[in-house]
Amino acid sequence: MAAPQGAVAKLAWHEETTWGESAATLRAKFAAAEGYRLYFDSCVPDLRKDPVDIPEISGVESIDHSEFVEGQIGCSLTVSFRLRYSGLHAALLAYALGTLTTTGAGPYNHRGDLADDLPSLGFMWGPPDTVNTVFDNWIFSGMKCARMTIAHTAGEPILVTQEWIGKTWDFDDDSSQTWPDPVTTATLGPHEPYVQWHDVDAGTLLWDADSAAQVTMNCRSWEIQVENNISPRFLLQDGRYGAEPARDTKREITARVTLEKNLAWEQLAEAFGITGATTSDPGDLMLDYDGPGTNEAAFFRLNNCRVTSIPPVVSGEGPLEEEVSFRAHVDASAAADLKYPIWFDIDNDEQGPAGSNPATWQLTV
Repeated sequence: MAAPQGAVAKLAWHEETTWGESAATLRAKFAAAEGYRLYFDSCVPDLRKDPVDIPEISGVESIDHSEFVEGQIGCSLTVSFRLRYSGLHAALLAYALGTLTTTGAGPYNHRGDLADDLPSLGFMWGPPDTVNTVFDNWIFSGMKCARMTIAHTAGEPILVTQEWIGKTWDFDDDSSQTWPDPVTTATLGPHEPYVQWHDVDAGTLLWDADSAAQVTMNCRSWEIQVENNISPRFLLQDGRYGAEPARDTKREITARVTLEKNLAWEQLAEAFGITGATTSDPGDLMLDYDGPGTNEAAFFRLNNCRVTSIPPVVSGEGPLEEEVSFRAHVDASAAADLKYPIWFDIDNDEQGPAGSNPATWQLTV
């Protein structure tokens, strides 16, 4: 009998109606095909039970007689997947930020915006059991995204890594559990497994996007980091299970870019204040991808970025490179409008840099 292979493991998710739904409720939703299967690169769960030691004097000098009681319970899930022109992937990106808005009926357009309250998901994870056709099923409930990294290096797929923290987990070795299929849905669009990859498609990195000073960077790699700064919290009335995760402090939206030195670097240097300027000047950072199809596109926009680091990378091989770090900020463009630090749009190339209007991504608050 062949050993179980990780390549056949399964992963599915479903948005919870209320935070911390029971395993039975989530399994019923997955069995009713209400969840979504996800093609993924890796899934690493972390299950936590923190025992509380009760040390007692045992009468023997070198032996500590300790009882213990079960302490706080918690779990986390680190998931990595390659970004596609897919509503399912767009939804996971949006849930890490706050809200998802989907329009259209094919082609679909998916937009993610920041919101103060993060949605919670239930995950079902299925590593193979004894053979590669029988699966255990683990349920993780009350999961909220604590942090997310989106990274791309030239010639490779865009890789998204998310860390989700939650309330608890449940294990069942019942292989009869029904799994949702990764198919087209009425609201999120298609989810093809092997086509429409964001890899070597035309990708453009722009600084000072939509301004007269807009420049294209000779970008080798980039990385966006979203730190939601949430953590579990435990209250007396909750017993061993934590309360809904709360934000410790404000979010941080940062980016790091490796680029060859060109005209864009001169503007970045000026924005940083190392070319004689006395103050640093912010600019908008946009990552734009046009896919192989008419309606296959994606772009990420970081608003009001300030350059926080711009060290040169000098070696005897290859062109001179710079590793530039950015921090995105909120700014008010009008009395009732705020531009949030990050925003993305997937599956509609009609809203790329040339046709984008800052007014279309302002949220009235």
